[in-house]
Amino acid sequence: MKKIIKLYNSFTQKNKKFTTFFYIIIFILFIVTTVYNIYKKIKQQTIYVGCLHSQTGILGNASYDNYKILLDGFKHAIEKYDCPINIIPIYKDLGDDLDNFTKWVEECVKKYNIKYFFGCWRSSERREILPVLEKYNLRLFYPLQYEGIEASKNVYYFGACPNQQLIPGLRFMFDTFYYYKDVYVIGSDYSYPQISSDLVKRFIEVSKSEYNKTFVYSKLYAQDEIDFTDFIITLFNKSPNGAIIVNLINGESYYAFSKQFYEMYYKQFPNVDKSMFTDQDKAIKYFSNPKVKDVLKCSERYPSISTSIVENNISKENSKYLDGNMYVWNFTNNILTDPIYYLTSGYLKSDKDFIFLTKYYKKHGKPIGDTQYCSFLSALFFVKTLKAVIANKENIYDPEVYDKFKLLSIFSVGGEHVLRTNNHITKIFFILTMNGEKMDIEYQHIKVILPAPMNILSNTKILLTDADSETINISSRLIV
Repeated sequence: MKKIIKLYNSFTQKNKKFTTFFYIIIFILFIVTTVYNIYKKIKQQTIYVGCLHSQTGILGNASYDNYKILLDGFKHAIEKYDCPINIIPIYKDLGDDLDNFTKWVEECVKKYNIKYFFGCWRSSERREILPVLEKYNLRLFYPLQYEGIEASKNVYYFGACPNQQLIPGLRFMFDTFYYYKDVYVIGSDYSYPQISSDLVKRFIEVSKSEYNKTFVYSKLYAQDEIDFTDFIITLFNKSPNGAIIVNLINGESYYAFSKQFYEMYYKQFPNVDKSMFTDQDKAIKYFSNPKVKDVLKCSERYPSISTSIVENNISKENSKYLDGNMYVWNFTNNILTDPIYYLTSGYLKSDKDFIFLTKYYKKHGKPIGDTQYCSFLSALFFVKTLKAVIANKENIYDPEVYDKFKLLSIFSVGGEHVLRTNNHITKIFFILTMNGEKMDIEYQHIKVILPAPMNILSNTKILLTDADSETINISSRLIV
């Protein structure tokens, strides 16, 4: 160590001019960097955005997860696209009271001159604020899948239309469990399940020649319901040999139902010898023997598919009650944990998203769900469009200017997403199966499905195809 110090002192004494020059360069670099950062801040524009999320209430945890990834998503997007913008989110816990949402939008407009809003969870929340959005010509970035019978120029829909989620999910179930004719629907009693229940009935009608399914029974329950005895008994009595369940329950009620259904099932039917179901061929042969039908496990006799339970909110303590249940979504955390499902690997900007999202889910200790990914995408689209608006030297607070940039394309971990002229984005979809404490990919559909929002209940074509093209023009409001 003494030799090193001696050598250093000798070098600096012999090279005083070099040392002085070195410090001068460091000082100049410091001054240049400081001036540049000040210039960037002066040039940087600031925009306030309103956040419509809940930390409390029946669906508070899920909504708040969206809020958290949205905040980090803004920062990531600004860095990713090198956008000279400072985004200031304005947040307030809105709970379950719909009046809170309209009051908050009004307050944000009058107090902060906010033009752009992010969030809402239930369709009822989105519909509640729609008149206010129209009144002030505002824009809402909505991250949830929805019932598909609305297309407003004031809303950018980042969640799936029925032709991108529910209908593909039904097709998968009807193809896979072709040997079950009966179909049941259970759900929470609010907008999305109400309309989706009718959509399931309509799909069964128009696809009769293809699938030959029968709609048997449906019931919707209060969002905080914990007793589903009447539905379960009806199912056991009417379809003792098996049926398909379309589960539209949301929130904690989903786990209450799953636990009650699981417990009542194994009181009604014997336990399962799992070795009998090592592959599909053996299972099908097994079905042909009436003497042993009773030992089917719960998810085999009554397979279910859900459209409302996201990966990041799966209750691990109740996972045994969910074993074998299926879910249809347009994103899965498996993309991050198993890169074989990562569609745009090697594409520089997508890889940045992959790194960000991987760090995010590890930091928070739970998977990223579809709705969180949609919130993340909304941040990417917002920032990328703002950069284009700024480059054109136009007003970032003018939503009409923002509307010029349709057909914007984003490459991310779920492939390429395009914001179509009907304010919806393109998607792929996954069928996920509950396995242990996590959802595994059962099926991955990588062909992009274009969004087709419209009066889907009365349009046979959308129910029977993947909607190769949009069939609706944007309007101020279309709610049927």
